[in-house]
Amino acid sequence: MPEKSLHSMLRNEWVYPTVSLRGSTDSALVKYILRRRGYTTRKQQESFLEPDYEKDMHDPYLLSDMEKAVGLLFDAIQHNKTVAIYGDYDADGVCASVVLHDTFKALGAQNILIYIPHREEEGYGMNIPALQRLKDKGVDVVVTVDLGSTNIKEVEWLRENNIVSIVTDHHIVRATHPKADAFINPHKEKEPYPFPYLCGAGVAFKLAVALLQYFRKHNKKAPPVGWEKWLLDIVAIATITDVMPLLDENRVIVRYGLLVLAQTRRYGLRALFEQCNIQPEYNRETRTTNLVSSMLGFRIGPRINAAGRMMHADSALQALLAKTPQEARRLAAVLEKANNQRKDAVNGIVKTIQGRSEKIRESNAVVMGDSDWAIGVVGIVAGKMAEFHRKPAFIYQKKGSSCVGSVRVPPHFNAVEILEEAGDVLEKFGGHKQAGGFSFSQENEQAFYEQIQKSVREAQKNKKATPSLSIDAVVKEGSVSVSLCEAISELEPFGERNTEPVLCLQGVQVESIAAIGADEKHIRCVLRYGSSNFKAIGFGLASDALQYMNEGDTVDVAFHLRKEEYQGVENVVLHIVDVA
Repeated sequence: MPEKSLHSMLRNEWVYPTVSLRGSTDSALVKYILRRRGYTTRKQQESFLEPDYEKDMHDPYLLSDMEKAVGLLFDAIQHNKTVAIYGDYDADGVCASVVLHDTFKALGAQNILIYIPHREEEGYGMNIPALQRLKDKGVDVVVTVDLGSTNIKEVEWLRENNIVSIVTDHHIVRATHPKADAFINPHKEKEPYPFPYLCGAGVAFKLAVALLQYFRKHNKKAPPVGWEKWLLDIVAIATITDVMPLLDENRVIVRYGLLVLAQTRRYGLRALFEQCNIQPEYNRETRTTNLVSSMLGFRIGPRINAAGRMMHADSALQALLAKTPQEARRLAAVLEKANNQRKDAVNGIVKTIQGRSEKIRESNAVVMGDSDWAIGVVGIVAGKMAEFHRKPAFIYQKKGSSCVGSVRVPPHFNAVEILEEAGDVLEKFGGHKQAGGFSFSQENEQAFYEQIQKSVREAQKNKKATPSLSIDAVVKEGSVSVSLCEAISELEPFGERNTEPVLCLQGVQVESIAAIGADEKHIRCVLRYGSSNFKAIGFGLASDALQYMNEGDTVDVAFHLRKEEYQGVENVVLHIVDVA
């Protein structure tokens, strides 16, 4: 089958496989998808399908400065020094804080504090007033999680005040970085660690594992070998929520983390499952669970994140540390309320921005701010705008004399590179390839707007303007089955860099189509292919689909294959991705 592209309902170019699928079995299709994703040998495919915690996790001591950090923490715990964990206010930072808290406690630490800054009042990273308060409480050691790589002056302040500094982080490291007593970040220059894409909680987990190994080696009080796997429930949540590539170690972390989540001992997570109407199941014989990565990314993670976005992340932290079911349920209800407030705030801002569509159409990037927009949700709004308008989006809050915001960009742009181009008018900036944060003085607002438009225009010159949709396989009528759906599930967990396979049926007839949902944003269809009828659903596609296709039309449909059970009978459902 030759590679083919065309414009679709969602203005994508569909890119078909260049090699035809040979064989019609479910396993043949799964292996075909794996080969297309670079897993060409039998050994690579087996390793991907059956990740092994003991074999596939890298030695934590390969991270530079790990020995220093472990030595400093060993001394602190053995001598009952006061250790402060300084974490970020998002789900990754909260989960990372819990990882180290639980590990230090398990190793006998008596004096542990957790400090998480207020997003709106303090902003990202360490700040000296907060460090002064920790000093006043007698803190001897500060360990950062999910932050610290840009806190040069704050680390220097710690040194001047005789407080040990251990920075653990996963954000991009610039040429000038803090001179901490130990600095652990897989993105450091000439870093020997083989996998750079751990989240903040993932880096904290590596520190926890190294510390446990050291205590056991020196015959000190430590939980039994394997105890650390119980931490994988929250490390998995952080990995998914922070949108890290599900490759290498991260695949192992999430695969095992889902199994741990199904058996979690944490009252807080159990209460969140109740709020989300999720009933975890774990089969001890097959070592499988009904939990999937999307449950973490779209249901559990947003509720943990909502605390830091709408109030203070301490509510999420305390939920994960809850010691009774009653306390956990109370805090889960608080997070549920915050999440609903977050949804309302996002919808309000999106509605306002979409009312300025003419200005957006004429620009290279969406660049907008307002004093009424909550800083905690501007990142979500930026993501929605970047996806909808297919261009970089910079959304910010105006507060006093400052503007603070977030950027999200389509896959063919680099957020940090664009921010670097605007460095002269920015006070702070940082982030990843697809996302970042920034701040600037309000007096530079117009200069910021003009510089971003210029930078994006320059970046577009060598970029492909039309986004593409990669089709993993074109399937035939007899292939679309419950057994194929189950075979594809072996590729789980799905997420960044291991996306759920997109299948395609060509020449499908639309038997029926209707808008559904309270706001009629979704569609339900019956699609006929050969002698078979398939139920299909498209979430958020009503406005496009009802204009693009009608009953009786013949179309090609790109979809994710899912199964549903009704009255004990299993059937497949096509979750529509796009139509052409």
